[in-house]
Amino acid sequence: MNKAFVYLSLFSVILSGCAVDPLGDFDNSYSIGGDDKVIAFVGRKISVAQLLEEPAEHGGDEVVINLDIGFAARYRILELVHGAYAGDTIDFVAYDHYGFPRFAEPDVAMVYVAEHEGRLFHRKYLWDAVSKTKDGRYAACGDPYANLDEEELAEVERRPLEEIDFDPPVTVRISDELKSVSDRDRYSTEEVAQKREEIEAYYSTPVFDVKSGVATCKMGVYPDELYRIRYETVIRPRARRNMCEDEVGFTGADWMNEQKKAAVEACVNEKRAKGLPQ
Repeated sequence: MNKAFVYLSLFSVILSGCAVDPLGDFDNSYSIGGDDKVIAFVGRKISVAQLLEEPAEHGGDEVVINLDIGFAARYRILELVHGAYAGDTIDFVAYDHYGFPRFAEPDVAMVYVAEHEGRLFHRKYLWDAVSKTKDGRYAACGDPYANLDEEELAEVERRPLEEIDFDPPVTVRISDELKSVSDRDRYSTEEVAQKREEIEAYYSTPVFDVKSGVATCKMGVYPDELYRIRYETVIRPRARRNMCEDEVGFTGADWMNEQKKAAVEACVNEKRAKGLPQ
């Protein structure tokens, strides 16, 4: 993601905050402490309401543009997967460039929340769908490695999936998935054909049992393993890059500075080779 966009979005978060509180006693103040600023949990949505933000004030030559829509979210923690948190409910702010955040569409999801300056914010666009299992746990259906790109796959240790008995069964009508691709105007004929092949390959044995065009999920991963994958492919690489940008002194204004960009990449490669951060 463009660093200038990150800075602009983050500044917008800090500046606008919770100008109007849609949840009454909403309070996202919490200090995780230490180097690890992430809480990951399986949670049930209590409320997600759009923040009614006041326009930002402009001073001197400084201009602040809010590119995102803010939401106040309250969740009940069903399973704390990573990090420390004392309560059974958690308040955090989510910002999304595209509207209502996707993680809040299902009633239950695995959510990743981070602290910034003593307040909790959703790790932008980072979440996972989970479903109930027969033994009363939660798990993610399918192959979590399938949608990773080459760079992400290079970061993660791939481990076998587990056989999981979902209750109720997690099923997908493959024709619906194929139709959703065909209906997208932005894809060329060749791209549609390729994506149809990818969908049919994804919904196949042994991960799915396919009968009469309906795929029933048989394998997946549990939340602790899901967190490990997200840590190795998203959270740790982002932390590594942030560390290097701080060391190099790279800011949003340097996005065309080839020398600084090269220095950041060299730093990132060095820390990756050393397995940093842990």
